[in-house]
Amino acid sequence: MSTDQYSAYLETTGRYVTGTVGAVLAVVVAQGEYHCNEEYPAQFTPVRTSGVVVSDAAVRGTLAGKRGSLTVPLRVTSSKTASLGGELRFSVCSSERCLLEKQFLELSFEVK
Repeated sequence: MSTDQYSAYLETTGRYVTGTVGAVLAVVVAQGEYHCNEEYPAQFTPVRTSGVVVSDAAVRGTLAGKRGSLTVPLRVTSSKTASLGGELRFSVCSSERCLLEKQFLELSFEVK
């Protein structure tokens, strides 16, 4: 998802192997004069999973600077492909205003 104020997406963190623990990053990149609001608690809530198990009902953290990310730990259960989808809540600010956002993000990735 991309706007004039930010881009938000899920990103892989490396190679995924069946039966192992890994992670996906929920990333926000602020655009232009905007920055991630470190005073607003960011949260990623998994909604749809396939081939992975996410143990936390929600992952919380702080996003700061121009590029912030939350690490979403998971266990890979698939032998070919896996996917993760969920809602990311966060805030980006400029000197004039702050935006409170929620975006549904989804990512499919290969499993070795």
